Amino acid sequence: MLGKEYVDFFKELEADNSKEWFEKNKKRFEKVVKGPFEEFVAEVITQVQKHDKAVQLLPKDAIFRIYRDVRFSKDKTPYKTFMAAVVSPGGRKDLQNPGIYMQCSHKTLAIAGGVYECDPETMIKIRRAIMADPKTFHKVTEAKEFVEKFGEIQGDRNKVLPEEFKAAAAAEPYVANKQWYFWVELPEKVVSSPKIVDTVMEHWHVARPVNEYFAKIMK
Repeated sequence: MLGKEYVDFFKELEADNSKEWFEKNKKRFEKVVKGPFEEFVAEVITQVQKHDKAVQLLPKDAIFRIYRDVRFSKDKTPYKTFMAAVVSPGGRKDLQNPGIYMQCSHKTLAIAGGVYECDPETMIKIRRAIMADPKTFHKVTEAKEFVEKFGEIQGDRNKVLPEEFKAAAAAEPYVANKQWYFWVELPEKVVSSPKIVDTVMEHWHVARPVNEYFAKIMK
């Protein structure tokens, strides 16, 4: 699905990340990167829909552009050296809604989920839920299979908290988080494997209780 040509394209792009190189190789990009990645995402969507009818996406609703936004970045290289997509009820336009994020480069397949971005109101909801019932939060995030696949919940924390959360955060540090996400990177051989969809779905099933925990809070 994402074979050697996909991997080779990004190896070469990393070596010469310029508009000139990309324009010269644009037809190749369409053939060996964009097309195969759309097929990959379409199959993941199909598999997810068997278990979650709320996910009603086309690949274009899930896939991020390869073009980088360099307006506020010191790194002015114009292209990402990977393709990425998020399969969730809201797709790439609703990054607050928990789902599965996939990032395929020539080096790794990254799989992630949880809450990476959220508005202040949602952040307060999640903090209150963890504060009120830390046992349920730890039950899903410390489940054996989840820890084996993803490790622990990650995310930035606020050093200064509203009075409501100060005492609780001293006992339960996750109350201070403003992100609650998980992330794993698998080796390049997984990217070019014909079983890449199976690998993603194995991780999706393991991550589902954690994603559903956050989705329930957000309702």
